[in-house]
Amino acid sequence: MRFIRLAALLAALVAPIGAAFGQATAYNAIPVTVATLSIPSASILTAKTTPVAVLPTPPSGFAYLILGASATLNYKSATYSSTACGLYYHGTTQLALSANLNTTVDGAASVAAMISGLAAGNIALANLTTLGIDFACTTADPTTGDSPLKITVAYVLIPL
Repeated sequence: MRFIRLAALLAALVAPIGAAFGQATAYNAIPVTVATLSIPSASILTAKTTPVAVLPTPPSGFAYLILGASATLNYKSATYSSTACGLYYHGTTQLALSANLNTTVDGAASVAAMISGLAAGNIALANLTTLGIDFACTTADPTTGDSPLKITVAYVLIPL
């Protein structure tokens, strides 16, 4: 009997969260959402000046819990100059993941990187609750490179 009550309690807590964002819900889980974005070479070449939005600002009272991400570079013919590219909170140099994407973006071959989890350490609450997540380069715009990049992020929205 207690198990049924717990399941009902979880359903009551989770359903409004998922329903508020048009996501399917289960009785015992917050739904995982997967976002995929293809970034053309022209956008990578301007990623410091004009970051590329990957996830928008989270809804009020929520934050993204990033479960993992992948980046796949479809190498063409020219490598990107090293630029500290990665997934950052919009307008900051705070990594949203536990590593940047330098070795993937700067690769001289078609490569993929898998990154799991949020960045280690404390993340400013203002970043978590009011900023989206961008693909950006923090040191400079790349000066060379012609390969597209595909970013996939798996996340859940959690209430804070």
